[in-house]
Amino acid sequence: MSGLSNRVRIRNRTGRDDLGPVLAISSGVSQGYVKEYREVREACERISSALESTGPLNIQCRFVNGVLYPFEVNPRFSGTTYIRALMGFNEPDILIRHHALGVPVPRPIEYRFGHVVRALEERVVGDYPPVARWEPGSR
Repeated sequence: MSGLSNRVRIRNRTGRDDLGPVLAISSGVSQGYVKEYREVREACERISSALESTGPLNIQCRFVNGVLYPFEVNPRFSGTTYIRALMGFNEPDILIRHHALGVPVPRPIEYRFGHVVRALEERVVGDYPPVARWEPGSR
C-alpha cells in the first residue's frame, strides 16, 4: 500500500471482510530492491537442482523467519526478468548463449545492487497515417 504501488484507496464498504479494510487501484508502478539474498538464492537453487531445470524457472515464494515457502513454480521467465537485466543479470542472453552457442554459464554471475522502480505507461509516439488499409482476405 505504498504511495508508488497504488493510485486510489478507499475504505472497504462491500461487506466482504476477506477483501481487507482498504480497496486500492494500482498506479501501474512497482518497486523493488535488487541485492544478494543469499538464503533465498540458495533455497531456490536447491529447488531448481531437484527439478533438474536447464532453462528459465520462476519460483514465487515468501521468506519468513529464515524459512523459504515456495507457493508457485513456473518454467518461464518472470515479469521481473528485465529488471535483473538492467542490473547486469540478463537471463535470456545467458541461456541463449549457453544452449545455442555452447558458452558456459558464468559462475558467479555478477550484477549490480540497487533500487528499481517500474512504471507502465502507454504513449502515442507520433501522428502517423496508416501505411496500408487492412481488408479481409488481403495479406
